[in-house]
Amino acid sequence: MTTHGQGYSRAVAGLKIALPLFALGLLSTLFLLSRPVDPEANLPFSEAEVEELKREQRVGRPTYTGMTGDGSAITVVADAARPDITNPARFDADNLSAQIETERGVRIDINAPAGVIDNDTELLTLSGGVEVQTSDGYTVLTNEVETTLDSTRLETTGRVEGTGPAGDLSADRMEMTQQENGTTLMVFKGDVKVIYKGD
Repeated sequence: MTTHGQGYSRAVAGLKIALPLFALGLLSTLFLLSRPVDPEANLPFSEAEVEELKREQRVGRPTYTGMTGDGSAITVVADAARPDITNPARFDADNLSAQIETERGVRIDINAPAGVIDNDTELLTLSGGVEVQTSDGYTVLTNEVETTLDSTRLETTGRVEGTGPAGDLSADRMEMTQQENGTTLMVFKGDVKVIYKGD
C-alpha cells in the first residue's frame, strides 16, 4: 500500500510539472505559426474616408422631436447631420423627413434631399426639391420650404406646383399656418392657377 501510494504521489507531482509545460508549448506553437497582422488591412474605411471623418464631425440618423407653442407635434429625421463650423447652433442635414401633426389631426409630411436646422432661430429650411403632402389631400412640389419649430407655420420661398382636392394648381408661393381656432389655413399667393377636375 505504501509503495502504491508513493507511486501515485510521484505521478501527480510529475503531471503538475508536465501539464503546464505542455500548455506552454502549445501556446508557443500558436504564436510561432500565426501570420503577421497588417493593422491597416482590417480597417473598415478607406484612407480617404478616415481623413474625411477626421475633418468632418457627423451624426448618423439624428432625430428631433418636439411640440410647438400652438400644440402641434413635430418630428424631423435625417440620414446625417453636420454642425456648422461658424455657428454650432446650425446643422446641415442630408435626406430630411419632417412630420407635423396638428391638434386637430391634420398631418403634414415634408421630404427633401437637404436642409439646415437652426436652433437659435428655431427654423428648419428644407431645399433641393421639396415635397409637401397633407392628410387633407394636397401634394406640393417646390425648391425650398422654411418651417418654424416653435409654431405651426411653413412657407415656400419660390414657385410651387401641385395637386389638391379641386385639381392641379400652381402659384408663386404658398404659406400654411394654424389659426387660433386650431384649423390649418393654406394660402397660395402671387400668380395662382388652378385647373379644376371634372366630375
